[in-house]
Amino acid sequence: MKSTARNQLQISLGEEFQVIGPPNAVFALVGEDVTLPASMSPALNAQGFDVRWTRNDFFKPVLLYQNSEIITKNQIEAYKGRTSLFTEELVNGNVSLRLQDVRVSDDGLYKCFVYSGQWEEDAHFTLNVEGNSQCQHNKHPKKKRAELKVQEELMLSF
Repeated sequence: MKSTARNQLQISLGEEFQVIGPPNAVFALVGEDVTLPASMSPALNAQGFDVRWTRNDFFKPVLLYQNSEIITKNQIEAYKGRTSLFTEELVNGNVSLRLQDVRVSDDGLYKCFVYSGQWEEDAHFTLNVEGNSQCQHNKHPKKKRAELKVQEELMLSF
């Protein structure tokens, strides 16, 4: 019996999988870009799957990938324009979240839900943001390192 691409897609949609992330928290400095690494095991093609990254509210996502596109309709306002997936890597089961210009408010728990149409799995991630709103983050294009300058207030008492 000849196997078609359609039959193969149906088989992968029904296959069980897990969403795997790092065992420990991910750390980032205020102003940096960070990746919350997540992958499917086994490494299935996730291009036709729903990928939803959330904080506290399932229906207000940090990022929603559905029907092969990023949906921004109900996205948390603070994340608009700062989140992405590695869409070219979805074929390898990479569902990692890329977060740009990290803020203190980004600190905390994230959840990644992956739904194939017949199977759903999720994983939890912790992002620890270091620095505060008084930190100024400067990236130097000619240097390979980032420089963090902290504004300090000096209190004098007499």
